Amino acid sequence: MSKIKRTIQRIFGGDVGLDGNISVFGSLSAGNPKYAGSLPASDNPLDDIQNLPGYGRGWTGATIRNNIAPLQDMNALQYLFSSQIAYLMQSGVPEWHKDQEYHEGSFCSYNNTLYVATNTVVGKSNPNPKDDTNNWRPYAMISIGTTENRKRLESPSTGHIYYDIDIPRWLTWNGRWTTIEGSPGDIKMVHANSIDEAEERNPGWVHYVTSKEHPDFKNSVGRVIASADPNNGAKSSGSINEPKESIILSVANLPPHTHDYEDVGFLEQLSKTGTIKNRKKSEYEGYIGSKATDWDNDMQVFRNAVTKSTGSSDPISIMQPTLYAWCLIKL
Repeated sequence: MSKIKRTIQRIFGGDVGLDGNISVFGSLSAGNPKYAGSLPASDNPLDDIQNLPGYGRGWTGATIRNNIAPLQDMNALQYLFSSQIAYLMQSGVPEWHKDQEYHEGSFCSYNNTLYVATNTVVGKSNPNPKDDTNNWRPYAMISIGTTENRKRLESPSTGHIYYDIDIPRWLTWNGRWTTIEGSPGDIKMVHANSIDEAEERNPGWVHYVTSKEHPDFKNSVGRVIASADPNNGAKSSGSINEPKESIILSVANLPPHTHDYEDVGFLEQLSKTGTIKNRKKSEYEGYIGSKATDWDNDMQVFRNAVTKSTGSSDPISIMQPTLYAWCLIKL
């Protein structure tokens, strides 16, 4: 048989009203004609068609005079069968029903998630597959969308796979969204403008040095992750220095050096300013230990002095040009 082309399944009798046309199967033969949609508390005409015991007996429980099939019963069957076919074509996988009998390997849909039965489930009022984890497991559910749409998903099932087009990453749900790649405890470096951006782009990964979920990591701020080869004398651990980005140099950090400064000046020059009076040499005798041939005009006055611009102890940066990468660990 050649492949059947896809077509839309229309409902037989769907263009006529139910009353007077689509019967409760076997009701005419029973002498009490009833029509789908007219039964008390009816909310589904397909259930009404199958309501009487005559439906289970087939035409034996429905024919009238000389085994004639009533038109309304024939309409009802065709309406029922075509409706069920149309439902399957529309939904793809039937929704879970509490009164349906399922067998191992059966599929159903519940809350927009596909489930497969791991055991035969027989009986009435079965628990829904999301709660009945002993008999059902989620089938690989794959969806695609934005980060915002992912956050709006209600109660994702374990194993749900989602491709986030904003990150972009393949993610899976196991109580939280996490990237498919990587195993718990893996560490990776991520370049981002902030730690919030780094974690947002890597669901399931947290900042290694500030993770509240891993208190042991809180003391790793400023440390460097490295590996050591004990064969070359390196140790697996050593002293830890307080990390600094800038320092203030002390005298001990400076190389030996000298400073130049100007003399106060000659007495003859200074006297002209009125600040120092030019005196005779006899007035300085006994106070200045050095001697000069001409003390009147050439004598210099010396004093202790300090150089200008002694500095302000501004710190200097000791960081090399740095590209920041955030260290993340997978939960």
